[in-house]
Amino acid sequence: MLAASENNLIIDEVIFDEEALKAYVHHLKTHTVYYIGVFCDLAVMQERKILRRDRCIDLSNDQIDRVHQSVLNS
Repeated sequence: MLAASENNLIIDEVIFDEEALKAYVHHLKTHTVYYIGVFCDLAVMQERKILRRDRCIDLSNDQIDRVHQSVLNS
């Protein structure tokens, strides 16, 4: 694992459910970790995906309502 080798990591991941979040917490429990939640309007998210050109715009529509639910409800 890269973190175990004392590498500084940025993991850019969409975590949809509490189970996935708990897995990250478990595997990285011996490391200092900062979890960052990004909130924005759907239009802003779609514009950013268009500008990046390698993203699927339709994912924004699905992610906007689901992505923070398990964290906010915990």
